[in-house]
Amino acid sequence: MKDFHTKNLEASIGITTGRAFCGIIGHPQRHEYGVIGKSVNLAARLMSNYPTRIACDDTTRTLSNLDPQDFIKLSYIKMKGVPSNNVHYEYKIDRRKDRLFSTFIPPQQIEEDGGKIIGRVEE
Repeated sequence: MKDFHTKNLEASIGITTGRAFCGIIGHPQRHEYGVIGKSVNLAARLMSNYPTRIACDDTTRTLSNLDPQDFIKLSYIKMKGVPSNNVHYEYKIDRRKDRLFSTFIPPQQIEEDGGKIIGRVEE
C-alpha cells in the first residue's frame, strides 16, 4: 500500500470468509479459470463500495484473531445481494506497520540461506 501512495495509485481490497468454487468455468472452447460464490461477490462489492480501503466482513474480522482496535466499523451502504444486517469493517494497517514489517526478510538473506522454502519437500 505504501508504494501505491507514493506513485499516486489507489487500491481497494475486499476480504471475506466463506465457501467458493475455484476452477475451470465454461465450454472447453471458451473456458476460463475463475472463482465464484457469495463470498467472492461480497468481496467485490466491498471493493467497489469502499474505495481505497481494506474492507472485510464481520466473519473475517472475528476469525483473523487481530486486535479489534485495528478495525473500524464502516457506515452502511446498500449493496445488491447483500443483506442489510451485514456489518463491514475497515482494517487500519497503519496502526500495525511496525509489527507487520518487523518480519520482513531481506532478499540477500534468503539467497544466503540457500533460497529454500520452509516446509517444502524436494520435488
